[in-house]
Amino acid sequence: MLVILDLDNTLYDGKGFARRLVMRDLRHALWALAERKARKAIAGQDFGNKVALRSEFFKLMSKRTGKSVDVMEDWYLNTYMPNMVEVLRRHYKARPGAVEMIEELRRQGAKVVVLSDYPCTTQRLIAIGLGSLELMSWSTEELGVLKPSKEAFIAIADKVGEKVEDCVVVGDRADTDAAGAVRAGMRCVMIKNKKSANVYGFKELEWEDLKKELVEMAKEASRQ
Repeated sequence: MLVILDLDNTLYDGKGFARRLVMRDLRHALWALAERKARKAIAGQDFGNKVALRSEFFKLMSKRTGKSVDVMEDWYLNTYMPNMVEVLRRHYKARPGAVEMIEELRRQGAKVVVLSDYPCTTQRLIAIGLGSLELMSWSTEELGVLKPSKEAFIAIADKVGEKVEDCVVVGDRADTDAAGAVRAGMRCVMIKNKKSANVYGFKELEWEDLKKELVEMAKEASRQ
């Protein structure tokens, strides 16, 4: 069994995160808005590799801000993402019992990885206190796609040697995590999110119940 964990708003409660991130670089607030809109515009598309994806991504940001592609790339990689890591380090911690849950999943024989749309996954896991677990983690950007493309989910299953039917996606958004799981032929368990309608009918649980559900799934898989 492979458990594919989303990072943002799944492994930590991200309430207030967007506001804190913008406030950290207030003079570039419109650039941050351009980043979100550009990301939404290419969501689900398969570019084949990181270079092609980022080329289109920064072109869209450039059009929205009137700044050059080079300026957008430099700001995103050298200001925006480091700010994201720092905001996490200062204000957020992993959800209660996340370390213990992952350790128990591993004891039951499950493989556990993290898949996020945003880069700097290792740094962000360290920032919220999960660095000691040394989780394998990927950004969909590295794989040339953004959620809900199925390609990232299938690529991760292939990298760790698991069949898609033996994978469980854990996330907070129906339009990215659940939709990607559906397209890839994987199961999914959702953490409750009032902002994301559960249109696919997967189990939608509070964090404490979600932890128990995953451990039970791992136990069941180990018996098969």
